[in-house]
Amino acid sequence: MRTSIKGILTAAALTLAAGTAQADGWTFLPGLKPGYQPEFSVAVTGGYLSPDSTLTDGAVAYGAEVSMNCALIQPPSNRVRTTVSFLSFDDGGLKLTDIELNPHYVVELSDDFWIGGGPGVGIVKADTSTNDATLLAFQLGASAHYRMDRLFIGGEARYQFTQDKAVGPDNGANNWRALVKVGFNL
Repeated sequence: MRTSIKGILTAAALTLAAGTAQADGWTFLPGLKPGYQPEFSVAVTGGYLSPDSTLTDGAVAYGAEVSMNCALIQPPSNRVRTTVSFLSFDDGGLKLTDIELNPHYVVELSDDFWIGGGPGVGIVKADTSTNDATLLAFQLGASAHYRMDRLFIGGEARYQFTQDKAVGPDNGANNWRALVKVGFNL
């Protein structure tokens, strides 16, 4: 019974929020509307990742990402960009492989310079010599991008919270990272 009451209250809150947001100029499902432009970008990433682990203090992490204008929701000004990313880290007997979905609210300070931030979800495969685990992850990050026609460079800082499951001598695989990005606007 509690679950159904929670579901009803959640649905009511979402409906109210959707109506309020629409009244304020937010666009829902813009990907289904004529004229929607996804503006895809692809990038390679690399930088430093520091896990909350006694196995390692931190080391180089690298990956790739694809981003686009969000097809689910767009604000009346600025934009929401959705990024799907892959990240790999391997140091001190701890190997992390992440697949993440990170929507960012992006403020265009100029045509070429954007800053943004937002939450994300992901799946982390954590491997050690004594244990392996697949963990659900939540993250919060901030980013900046400078665009030069089709080329862009950028950076991001992010903290990732993972499920509290035993991974080697530690619990979980929480981590923070600082990454540099180089990519192309398609």
